Amino acid sequence: MTGCPRSLIFSASHSFDRFRRSGRIDYHSGLLAVRVGQEGDTAVVQARELSTGRMQRFTADRIFVGCGAIGTTRLILGSLGSDQPVHLSESAQFVLPMMSMKPTPDPRARRDFTLNQFTMAIVMDDEGFDVSQIHFYPFNQAYYDALPRFLQHRAAAFATDRLLSRLTIGLGYLPSWASPKVRVSAQMSAAPDELPQITLTSEGFSQARVRGKYAPPMLPDVIKRIRRAAPYLDLWPITPRMLWSGGAKSYHFGGSFPHAGEPDSGTATTDRLGRLARWDRVHLIDGSVFPNVPATTFTLTVMANSHRIAREAMQLAS
Repeated sequence: MTGCPRSLIFSASHSFDRFRRSGRIDYHSGLLAVRVGQEGDTAVVQARELSTGRMQRFTADRIFVGCGAIGTTRLILGSLGSDQPVHLSESAQFVLPMMSMKPTPDPRARRDFTLNQFTMAIVMDDEGFDVSQIHFYPFNQAYYDALPRFLQHRAAAFATDRLLSRLTIGLGYLPSWASPKVRVSAQMSAAPDELPQITLTSEGFSQARVRGKYAPPMLPDVIKRIRRAAPYLDLWPITPRMLWSGGAKSYHFGGSFPHAGEPDSGTATTDRLGRLARWDRVHLIDGSVFPNVPATTFTLTVMANSHRIAREAMQLAS
C-alpha cells in the first residue's frame, strides 16, 4: 500500500518544519542516536554523524525519546547494555480480500487518495473493549501489479476490468491481548558507536486458518460477523485467500517498556512519565510505554500521551 506522496495527510514532519522555520527548536540532521543515559542530574545523548562517523555528545536537563516502538526499544536496550529480551505487544494484522456482486465504475479512473476509503469496527462485547478494526481499500495499483501475467495482457482487459471493479481488500487488526507477542532480542555491539542488532520473533501463530487450530481465538468470531454483514454491504469475504501478517508487520505495536504503577528495577517497565528505574531524566514517549495496543488506530493516543508526559515532566522541573 502506498502512502501520501503529496503530503496531504498529517505527518509530524509538518510540525517540525514549522518549528524550525519559527526558530522554536534547533534541529540537528544527519545524526544517529546510539546511546542515551544520565550522569548525575544531567541527561546525555551520544550520536554518530552518518557522513563522517564522528561522535557527538549532547547534554540536557531532560531527554524525551520518541523513535517509534522498535527504534526506541533498540536504543534503550543498547544504552542499558542489556541482552535480556523484551516483548512487544502487537495489534496483529490479517489481510482479507472481498468481492462484490455489483461492479463499480473502473476504480483506476477515480482520483481517490491511497489510504483506506472506509473502516469497519467489529465490537465483540458490550463495553467496546474487544474490538477488531478493518480498513478497506477498493483499489490500489499494487492489486493490478499482483495479478497473474495473463490478466495483465490486453486480451484479458474485459475480465480484468470486471475483477478490479468488484475487488476490495481489507486490512484487519486484532487487539494485542488477542494477538501473539513479539520477542525482541538484542545482540550487543562491542563498538560504542553502534546500535545493537535486534531480532524479532513472533511468539504465537505462524499462520491463520479460519477453522484451523492456528487461528487466534478471536479471529473466527470476527470472520463470522463479517459474513453476517456481507449482504448489507455487498462485501463477501474470500476466507481461503486470507493472509496472516508476520510479527511486527502491522505497524500497530508497542509495550516493550510499559507504564506500571511501580516500575521494577530491571528493564521491563516505566513509570507514568515514561522513566525506567535507572534514570529519572530520560523519558520514553512513544508506543513503547503502552501497556497494550488496541486494534483501533492509536496515533492520536500516542500523541496525547507524549504531550502529557512532557507537560508533567516540565511541571516537575518548575
